[in-house]
Amino acid sequence: MNKNDKKAEELEATTEFLKENEKEVVELWRVIAQGGEGNNLAALVREKAAEIGDAIKLDPGNADLHAERAKFYFSCGKFDEAISDYNEAIRLDPKQIGAYMFRGMCCEAKGLYEQALMGYDEAIGMLNDHRAAVFYGARGNCLCKLNRHDEAIADYTKAIALLPDDATARGDRGCAYMKRGAWEKAVADLEKAVELRPQDDTARRNLEIARKKGGS
Repeated sequence: MNKNDKKAEELEATTEFLKENEKEVVELWRVIAQGGEGNNLAALVREKAAEIGDAIKLDPGNADLHAERAKFYFSCGKFDEAISDYNEAIRLDPKQIGAYMFRGMCCEAKGLYEQALMGYDEAIGMLNDHRAAVFYGARGNCLCKLNRHDEAIADYTKAIALLPDDATARGDRGCAYMKRGAWEKAVADLEKAVELRPQDDTARRNLEIARKKGGS
């Protein structure tokens, strides 16, 4: 095995490690980004995560690698770098649906709400099944941040039509109705959200408020 083959094999193993330990990696990356020392695994993750850049140099056309690196940028607040990598992942593979979602979240974190909305629009235009519900919900949340509550309610309604048992969309639409002062509709949605997800303390608190405001 020559040097380049060995390096390629090592980088492939790195990518697999990151994918298999994604949740742990992201949490440990936050510790690292905040200056924490972490533990031996944290040090290993930091070393391996840094190698993603080397992997991209070997295989710059690999959309998965760009999307993977973007997750780490996102987790430590490097939103510009994350957006750049998500853009490249989408350019290389427009079917990288998850990249549209996380890119939108990065844009929202930077206050680029209109840019985020455009990305959600793109994803929704590509989907014709239940997966679109997540993007309708995300777009609704973004619209709420812009105080465009009627449009947000319309998006939550579309999400619920695709996934009737989505507690998150029910709770979010209930909150949007609260913003509009539509207390009866808010109560109905929040009751359903609590029914679907009894452990949702936020929905329970909002339900109490909506009931008091609505006089029920």
